[in-house]
Amino acid sequence: MKSKENKKNDFYRKSLVTIIIITVFYIIYLLFSKSFNRILTQPALLETVTQSISSDMFIIRDEIVIKNNIGTTVASLVSDGEKVSSGTPVAGSFDSQQSAENYLKVKYLTEKLLIYEKINSQLKLASADIESLSKNTDTDVLGIIDSVYDNDFTSLSQNILSFDENNSRMNISLGMNVDCTQKINQIKTEINSYSGAKILKYAYADRSGYFVKNLDGYENLINIEDLDSLTEDQIENALSSDRKNYEGNDLGKIICGFNWYAACLINTDDLADFQKDSSVTLILGETDESKVKAKVYSRVKTDSGKILLLFKCNTMNSTLASLRKVNGRIVVNTFKGLKIPKQAIRFV
Repeated sequence: MKSKENKKNDFYRKSLVTIIIITVFYIIYLLFSKSFNRILTQPALLETVTQSISSDMFIIRDEIVIKNNIGTTVASLVSDGEKVSSGTPVAGSFDSQQSAENYLKVKYLTEKLLIYEKINSQLKLASADIESLSKNTDTDVLGIIDSVYDNDFTSLSQNILSFDENNSRMNISLGMNVDCTQKINQIKTEINSYSGAKILKYAYADRSGYFVKNLDGYENLINIEDLDSLTEDQIENALSSDRKNYEGNDLGKIICGFNWYAACLINTDDLADFQKDSSVTLILGETDESKVKAKVYSRVKTDSGKILLLFKCNTMNSTLASLRKVNGRIVVNTFKGLKIPKQAIRFV
């Protein structure tokens, strides 16, 4: 009887010890998991963040509109955004639309022929050139996509030619056999089929500068010679004005000189550091080409208390040449650092 009682007590003691051990281990587990949560690895990216002030800007350039006094059927002889010298033929007149189209086809095919002849005679390049050529082909592909999206067929043709050249040069540098003889003969045959178109009259550039085919209707709304006496009313009127409707007889314009200007009105005096001749970065769009270095040309406080800022820039490309009214940003500060996801931050 006593033996049974001892066995029973012994069973209870062992059970109690087991429960205590399990409880202790569970408490230790909870404490451990509380102190040492499993942390997932999160990527940290190096990013640049800008602090800027937004403002509507009006772009001022020294522009000369090219009048059409050479005929009714006219075609441009230079590419949009191309730099030209004074006296350069920029457009020509033809006796028919078909003649104009044939002339432009021959011009394009001749450029294409020169590129393929250059590729065919290209010697093997150093391997160090491969990386830069690869980047150039990537740029050409992006240019082709942008040209298709913008319906810019002139730029599309140029980007395709550039891609063919860079891609072929890269293949040559990698030791591949690139033979363009068949392509060259094909282009020569095409040129012969379109030959015969003649230009009746030429239109010339009156001054050196950049040729731009399209007119936006705001040419010389603010004269380049009036920059030193620019007023708040002039800027506000320019920003709110409607574009001028041309009669369709104009051939384009020449953007003269190296400098162009961006005028804006700021409602704050936070830009105290931006005095005359100080350097500044302007962001005039969403692309990298729209981010430009400039200098403060003038800074004037108007009677209404606004700050009239005029920025001078000498960077030019097809994107900047098409800007007129733009919601731009003036970069005040730039910060570089690691961008860390919120999930990677722990509070202890």
